Amino acid sequence: MRFLSSEQNHAIFGRQDAEFEQLKKERDELLARERAARTEAEAAQREVTAILESITDAFTALDRNWRYTYINKAADEIIRAAGRDPDELLGKVVWEEFPEFVGTKFQIELLRAVREGAVVEFDEYYPPLDAWFQLRVCPSGRSVFVYFENVTEHRRTEKALREIEAKLTGLYTSDVIGVAWGEEELVLEANDALLDMLGYSREDLLDGGLNWNEMTPPEERERSAQAVQEAIETGRFAPFEKNFLRKDGRHVSTIIGGHCLGTDPFRYISFILDISEQKRVEERLRTSEERYKALYE
Repeated sequence: MRFLSSEQNHAIFGRQDAEFEQLKKERDELLARERAARTEAEAAQREVTAILESITDAFTALDRNWRYTYINKAADEIIRAAGRDPDELLGKVVWEEFPEFVGTKFQIELLRAVREGAVVEFDEYYPPLDAWFQLRVCPSGRSVFVYFENVTEHRRTEKALREIEAKLTGLYTSDVIGVAWGEEELVLEANDALLDMLGYSREDLLDGGLNWNEMTPPEERERSAQAVQEAIETGRFAPFEKNFLRKDGRHVSTIIGGHCLGTDPFRYISFILDISEQKRVEERLRTSEERYKALYE
């Protein structure tokens, strides 16, 4: 049996110590890199969460098996309003948790977005909340991001505006009441009923020939100025009786009302009803009544 010298033993143990220290160093470096990577991942996750929570629209993330993986605060509120607990939805399949979606536009468009790999946008009504939602579906890698916003009030406003527009169109095209849009003293647009009432042609209008001040008798201009001020302050001016000067110089009796559309410069829409015939009938009745009284006095 051969024995190693003291120098040889020291050399062997030295190499082992060096290898051990090298392994320790490599392990420490790996641990340090792992800690740094974990810290970076946690920071990235916090940043992503903050970004998602900052999205004002409701936002949910689904995996390609249609399981919920994320629900932000805005979506949380809507889901709770529908009577569901968002915390219980994570990991669950959307079609199983909301069977009312199956076969509707919600499901059809989400499936289409994934099938085509394209962003899909659409509006759909959700009966349980009696609300309309605007959705944007974005497939991305292994996830499907769904943004949705309650647009019920917006749609109601649009519907109301369409109804108002229809009514205005009806008034504009009718021969019963005059309608005019203008800026300051100038009439920019008027329907045929108003032009006929005041004795002007469409060519006169296009040439800038209709001026409120010039069509108002001098003694009534102060009252008209008060109506303008009322419209600026309140958004409208109450109907009042006003005489207009026709193009031929004759007076026409009207009732005029209107709304302010802007104040700088002053823009408006006015509605003018010709009451000349009513005034003539009232005058004949008054004359007849005076004659009747005269006969018996």
